[in-house]
Amino acid sequence: MNTKDLEIWKIVVGPLKTNTYILVNRLSRALIIDPGPTSFQRIIYMLDRNYITGIEYIILTHGHFDHITDAQSIKEVTKAKIVMHVNDFELLDYSKHMAYKYGVLFRYPEVDYFISSNHRIQFGNEYIELLWTPGHTKGSIAIALHKHRILFTGDTLLPKGMIYIDPINGSIDDYIASLDYLTRIAKGYIVYPGHGEKKSLKELIELARNQIKLFV
Repeated sequence: MNTKDLEIWKIVVGPLKTNTYILVNRLSRALIIDPGPTSFQRIIYMLDRNYITGIEYIILTHGHFDHITDAQSIKEVTKAKIVMHVNDFELLDYSKHMAYKYGVLFRYPEVDYFISSNHRIQFGNEYIELLWTPGHTKGSIAIALHKHRILFTGDTLLPKGMIYIDPINGSIDDYIASLDYLTRIAKGYIVYPGHGEKKSLKELIELARNQIKLFV
């Protein structure tokens, strides 16, 4: 999606084909969502090539390795602030272990802002809302740009309704509650998921609810 106020760039990275998103506002400032394995050099190249003046935030939708490995490297070069939910701090050691299994270099992110509930951050001339959506992991968040009616969900919503509940700190009950919550506050939104292509919130939630029947 590209408008005069916002551009969204997507790169697919790493062994799990994770979506890393770069949001660029009309002031040529950027925000990074889920910088996964091998995203660092590609992101820096894209920013330089397009004369982007800086990155304000690196937002991690959850603590799994394929969404966070390159955050620290990007932070050190750009001075961007890393944002993450505090409940997924406990996953970092596990993520390092999983990265090793996949042959991926892992660096612990030095998080600047741990959030513990819903939170708003300013990005250019608008506010972005970080929504706590536990279930996939205890600290999963979705990123809402209400002005544009779009939502970045990490792995809370996935193609074909796929569901993965983390065995360490995930919860199917929390997941169901988060689906209900997103249905209430983001009706009619377009979802940019952590893997796969964008779809309507309605379609992805319907698919997820069908999969839930296998869990309960």
